[in-house]
Amino acid sequence: MISFGLGDLSAQKTAVFGVVTEQTTKSPLAFVKVSFYGTKISTISDSLGRYNLETYYPVDSLQVFSLGYKIVRIKLKQDVQQEVNIALRPLSREVNEIIVLPPDEFPSTKLHKKIIAHKPVNNKEKLQAYQYEAYNKFQVDINNIGSEFSALAPVKRLNVVLDYLDTSSNQTLVLPAVLAESVSDFYFANRPKRKREIVKASRITGVQNLQAAQFLGDMYLDINIYENVIDLFGKSFISPLANYARSMYRFYLDDSTYIGNKYCFKLRFEPKNTSNLTFYGEMWVHDTTYAIQSIKANISKGANLNYIQDLYVEQEFEQVEEEVWMLKKEILLLDIRLTEKTKIYGFIGKKTSSRKHFIINELKPNDFYNASTTVEFLENSKTQALDAWDALRHDTLNKTEKGISEMIDTLNKTKYFQALRTLTYFASTGYYPVGKIELGNATSLISRNLVEDTRISLAIRTSNAFSKRLELGGKIGYGIGDNKIKYSSLIRFNISPKKRGMLSTYITYDLEQIGQSPTAAQLGNTFATVLNTAPFDKLSFVKKVGFNLEKDIKKDLIILAGFDWKDYTPLGISAYISPNLNVGGFDTLRNLTTAEIITRIRWTKDEEFLSGQFDRTSVGSSYPILSLQCVFGVKGIAGSMYNYQKLEFQLEHNTQLGAFGRFRYGTTMGCVFGSTAFPFLKVHEGNQSYWLLLTAFNKMNFLEFISDKYVSAFVENHWGGLFFNKIPGINKLNLRLVSTSRVLFGAISNKHSDNVILPNYVKSFGQVPYVECSAGLENVFKVLRIDLVWRATHNVSEISPFGLRGRISFNF
Repeated sequence: MISFGLGDLSAQKTAVFGVVTEQTTKSPLAFVKVSFYGTKISTISDSLGRYNLETYYPVDSLQVFSLGYKIVRIKLKQDVQQEVNIALRPLSREVNEIIVLPPDEFPSTKLHKKIIAHKPVNNKEKLQAYQYEAYNKFQVDINNIGSEFSALAPVKRLNVVLDYLDTSSNQTLVLPAVLAESVSDFYFANRPKRKREIVKASRITGVQNLQAAQFLGDMYLDINIYENVIDLFGKSFISPLANYARSMYRFYLDDSTYIGNKYCFKLRFEPKNTSNLTFYGEMWVHDTTYAIQSIKANISKGANLNYIQDLYVEQEFEQVEEEVWMLKKEILLLDIRLTEKTKIYGFIGKKTSSRKHFIINELKPNDFYNASTTVEFLENSKTQALDAWDALRHDTLNKTEKGISEMIDTLNKTKYFQALRTLTYFASTGYYPVGKIELGNATSLISRNLVEDTRISLAIRTSNAFSKRLELGGKIGYGIGDNKIKYSSLIRFNISPKKRGMLSTYITYDLEQIGQSPTAAQLGNTFATVLNTAPFDKLSFVKKVGFNLEKDIKKDLIILAGFDWKDYTPLGISAYISPNLNVGGFDTLRNLTTAEIITRIRWTKDEEFLSGQFDRTSVGSSYPILSLQCVFGVKGIAGSMYNYQKLEFQLEHNTQLGAFGRFRYGTTMGCVFGSTAFPFLKVHEGNQSYWLLLTAFNKMNFLEFISDKYVSAFVENHWGGLFFNKIPGINKLNLRLVSTSRVLFGAISNKHSDNVILPNYVKSFGQVPYVECSAGLENVFKVLRIDLVWRATHNVSEISPFGLRGRISFNF
């Protein structure tokens, strides 16, 4: 069913009407062609000379033609209705000299300019509202399988696999591994933009825990070819329909023909520089509306990308109303391999989409779009019977697709396959599943620090096989140097799975480094202790008990409320010295205790998450992340010693700069009210490791700066291959430039020293902010990022202001 309505598009319509007459006699002229100049939108005047013409497309003038009369061109006002009466003057019999000149522009350039001029009207984002039914089919195949695959010992032990080998489009063997399908109703409303998807049916069959899924998630994106920049795999691809595309592409007008009942031009496009993030392919363009009828494109063969050997996009559009074109069919093919010539197995992802039952410009009530989640699964969506799927699908499954479920069912009964699946999970998570529990963590079994010398740890947690709503976890460690057992526990319970509400309770009895970034490798991490630039000699023994509830209020609004009780005991060179005002001396405090009530609100417009049963990862938003946290320290709860309040605001935003890469920036500002000991103030995050941290000051030591009023900011630009792609020889290394700057300024009141004196290793900002800058190379050997960090202020004479930092980073 297709329903049409003008909605608020009337504000964008140019309409003109009037009468055509003969200039001398004033009599009406019939059969005069009146058209919008530069388009094929036209009409013929009637017997009384009347005409009426309208369009949503960008036009600025009217052209009037009749045999025996001079052609008239009249300027128009855009986006309004207007009356234009036209008087035609007969042609004189004199013939002027005719001069034939070469065209000032290529036909392909003229056509591309027309496409760009008509983008605002042809882009579906201009509509007030639309909806449709969508069918998505997503398949993952294991590729790069040679003819010797069937002779491998593991394959012989899983001989059922041989019955399901298939052949890809380039005649190589592939093994189907995952098939996912969904049927949903999609709704869009404009001004402001709102989306909602109701999934009526969803199923997935294939290898469980297949880690390729996380790399292929971007294939679910709605690729809008009309956008200037297409964001894929964390990269900014320049669209061939970008306003500035002619600076990045060469266009060729190859052909023209009828497609159905519409006359179209074939426009081929190629990148000027094959190492840029661009496409090559062809598109068919409607000759009247200059809308894209279909497009086929591959990423540039020399694009600065890792692991992605090819990406193919095919889209077909349908004109569902006179001036409304909608995406009808889409095919995405993705080839992922370590290198182009590798013999290691890779993955092929294929997404096939179709859309039908379009309804245009019929708005739903506001409450309909303001649902708690953008994607909603109906109650029976995951339990649809197979015969129901036959009716729901837009296309039937082929033999290979039907066989995936049968193959996996058979493999799951094979002990050898079960062992392979367990090892794959262990390699990707660090936890080894044993029944309904998991043992780990492989990254923290053995570590070292100044207090414990050598530390041995073991973590345990329940798996989804135990419960999909309740997780029980804990960790126990033993320090050989201090001969002490440490432990922690975490219990999580999702109180409302449909609208996430995660209740967590925790206990900690362990060492902690105050001033370590929350995203840093923890103190007990094996890897972190090997890369230290300075000893962890300012440790604290922490006893902590608390709980919190993280609740989704709306799909992009999250609140957290919780309570923490903490007791800190200094270790190493740390000491808590308190002035004794009664006797005029100093007391050494054995410990510090606080109790805090924590509230936090986080809002990111249109943010979406990729969610598991307990953890989730943000898949991003085009808008900034905003958060506000309030902490209330309360004296007298189980020995807590101070009354104070902490307020902190954070903003962070990732955005695209087109050919100039990806830009990330943010700011943090906060204030502490009341009086408390220095560990409970703002201890600015430092880094005493060669491991590069993305949320800390990498040349600042732990506890070097402490504030009760502060503001910080950072900017980071990932330039991609903008510079190195242009250097012969170097461009083959696919190196990428990244630059970062961080600044911090704060102050601390003397009143806090009445509680605990600041240690002598804590510095004052004075009137000078702390500043550090870095320039680095990404994609070194495809897995490393190495930065040269410069500490610009607050330097120490015997320590170099420069330092190298690095991290492992797997990026496309």
